[in-house]
Amino acid sequence: MRSHSVAFAIVTLAIVCPPAALGADAERGRSLYENHCVACHTSKVHRREPRMAANGAQLYKIVDNWQTERGLRWSREETDDVVSYLRLTQYNF
Repeated sequence: MRSHSVAFAIVTLAIVCPPAALGADAERGRSLYENHCVACHTSKVHRREPRMAANGAQLYKIVDNWQTERGLRWSREETDDVVSYLRLTQYNF
């Protein structure tokens, strides 16, 4: 029975979190966000209605688009880290 519970938890995580995001480092994401994003984004930008990001995939796309627009050249892992930080601090998905 326990093995079924563990398997269910793993499948649920795989569905809810993209595989690359499972190992994301939210602390590094905080650092990247504070160094590159907070100059233009106060926390209000994440609470406005209607929200631009309705789920993790949309949030990833928005972060990735902005880092490209700003010429930051973040790796996939760095983008995952910022998304992880924002999911933990600003979004409930």
